[in-house]
Amino acid sequence: MSEFQRWSSEHRTIRAARDWNALLDHGLEKSASYIIRKNGSYYEAINGSTGKIDYGGQNNAGGVSGTDAATVIQAALNNLTSGRTWKEKVLLKGDFELDAKIAIPSFTLIEIQGRVKLADNVNVPILENSDTVGGNTEIEIRSGEIDCNSANQTSGDGIHLVKVSKILIKDVYLHHVKQRAILIEGESSDAIVKGCLITDAERGIDFLNSDQCIADANLISNMSAHGIIFQGGSHGSITGNVITGSAKAIAIYNGAEHVSVVGNYAEGTTEDVIGVNLNCRYIVVADNVVTSTAGASGHGIDIRDGSYFVTVKGNLVYFTGEHGIVIGAGSNFAYYINVEGNIVVNIGQKAADTYHGIWLRNGWNNLICGNIVIDNQGSPTIKDGIYVENSSICSIVNNLVQSVYENGIHIDGGSRVIVQGNTCTRNSAGAIGTY
Repeated sequence: MSEFQRWSSEHRTIRAARDWNALLDHGLEKSASYIIRKNGSYYEAINGSTGKIDYGGQNNAGGVSGTDAATVIQAALNNLTSGRTWKEKVLLKGDFELDAKIAIPSFTLIEIQGRVKLADNVNVPILENSDTVGGNTEIEIRSGEIDCNSANQTSGDGIHLVKVSKILIKDVYLHHVKQRAILIEGESSDAIVKGCLITDAERGIDFLNSDQCIADANLISNMSAHGIIFQGGSHGSITGNVITGSAKAIAIYNGAEHVSVVGNYAEGTTEDVIGVNLNCRYIVVADNVVTSTAGASGHGIDIRDGSYFVTVKGNLVYFTGEHGIVIGAGSNFAYYINVEGNIVVNIGQKAADTYHGIWLRNGWNNLICGNIVIDNQGSPTIKDGIYVENSSICSIVNNLVQSVYENGIHIDGGSRVIVQGNTCTRNSAGAIGTY
């Protein structure tokens, strides 16, 4: 090889390296199989191994129009390694406006470094798994902003995953969603939603008929319905979330079982803050801080309609519009419920002398033990501290009730109710009333 040939070969290698380094200077990563970016007026899918534009761009590489962001992103996803059993990463770098949903195949990580926005009148989820009939596995969505442009849609979720196993959604900002910000349904399993910021939607996180799902350390605000809902399915954990300004904070519904709701903070709701409803079982509601919008409807914690084997323990419930903790309301009994060690303060803000601190209604085999119910306002709003109505085989023991509007403890109907070791002081109508 001549000196000129050697120099030319080295020069081309160095120039290619410089071109690749120029991409790296813009934060593009070699670890991604594809990097999608906007370059001028065109969207490009850059091959993470070669640094070449495989799809889109000014020359419509790969036969894909470079003017359509959704088409370029989808082309990259469709051309990841066929038959892989490991996750490959597609990085979305910059701002994208999508006129179609993105279908995510199995074993795929999508990372957003920028914003993805739904164009007007598209009315679909922004991200959905590719096989909603047969299902997918190993889907991960990380970081960035997803703007669903709800003011200009008639329907559509933010992220919609159906029949997917092994899901991770982490550190994503989702907002202005017409329906559910994140909907995981259809016998999906092993799903984690963690560290997301979700605002302005109908529902924040919706686990529907799915198993082994976790919602952890998310910030959720301004939901017209629920912050987090777990419907059907089993083995769920809802922990450490902050939910504000929504109609309902957390709901466990429709036969869900083996679900823990622990260490969440909820305020500013206009209906029930935490609800367990319709034949749910093996549920723990513990160590939550619960309050609502002043004067609004709704209870602090509501266990009803045939739900059983439920523990409500160590929660702080204060300034709710209606009752503090309700057990057994609705059309069916609630039974084997343990209400222990909760603190209920100044509830019944909607109307004084109307709502109870703890209301046990239509229940049997229930224990109310070691709770504190107190009204320290100048004019109390709590009616009875603990009100037991039409309930049987129940124990009301070692509770402290102070300064409520009427009775410390009120037993109304039912049979075989044990009332023992309670401390009731400064209650207007007396310590214990039986009617």
